[in-house]
Amino acid sequence: MAILMAVIIVGCANAKLYPTPPEYPIVTLQIQNYCPLSIGSGVNTETYNFKDIFFYNSQSYFNGSSYVFDTDGDGLPDFFEQNKTNMTLWGISYLYADTDQNGYSDLVKVKLGIVASADGSMPICNTGITDSDSDGLTDCEEQLLGTQVGLSDTDGDGIPDGIEYRFGMDPLDPNDAYLELTGDGFTNYQKVKWGIPVATYVTPQGQLFLPAYSGPIATVNPTGATCNNPMTFNISNISILPVVGGDALQVKTVEDPQSPDTQNGTTYGRRTQFLTVIVPPNVLTGSTVIVTNGISGQTIINPNIVAPGGS
Repeated sequence: MAILMAVIIVGCANAKLYPTPPEYPIVTLQIQNYCPLSIGSGVNTETYNFKDIFFYNSQSYFNGSSYVFDTDGDGLPDFFEQNKTNMTLWGISYLYADTDQNGYSDLVKVKLGIVASADGSMPICNTGITDSDSDGLTDCEEQLLGTQVGLSDTDGDGIPDGIEYRFGMDPLDPNDAYLELTGDGFTNYQKVKWGIPVATYVTPQGQLFLPAYSGPIATVNPTGATCNNPMTFNISNISILPVVGGDALQVKTVEDPQSPDTQNGTTYGRRTQFLTVIVPPNVLTGSTVIVTNGISGQTIINPNIVAPGGS
């Protein structure tokens, strides 16, 4: 059933059925003063090194040629969740990421083939939206899927579990990062870096809409930094869809502990830091959304937005 649903989602996203939308604003997200983690104190202090960064816009779903709406940010496009048959079968809504509020996202239920009539068979979730390792899957979802609650990258391939699951990889398979599934020449790793489903064929038109990274860039004489060598990231070519309440831009870094991994009885492992930035739908093309306090685990609702030509 889960395989069938993956085919349905990708098939419905055929660009022939969904014409190119009007031009959406294109912005750059700049993250300043990023500092890798430092955990513990005294002889048990462990500092971390930056390994990788991942980004996606929660409110968009890439169909291969352009972006379509994902209003509730659950990873299922609106056109799928607004289909009456799907609404009845799965008990889903395009307005709620967890329509029945049982602690598991609509995406998880659809991918696992758990129809609305079988919701009661799912384990009771007492921790709600708690995500102990910041990987994008709640603790309850991780227990259900078999990934590690306290380990952000269960299979050790360098990609957070939640990123893998949302975009169609297997967070329990360490060998699927560099597979190329669709014949478009792009690997799973490249696609999840862009924040798009790995089963989607990227057309030449679609390549024009994909985000681009630059950084990390060392910051000179930083203001507000909490470490000696803060860094700056730029993520450009981000499409902002006109979703009520704004688009939630999600950023996650992957960090590894400096050697050794274990000292004085304390064990350290790969960690993930995260940031959510809400960008309003009326932002101007060419604007830069600036976050000055790094990847802080916060949701920033009113970021500093510099218009084109501004300072």
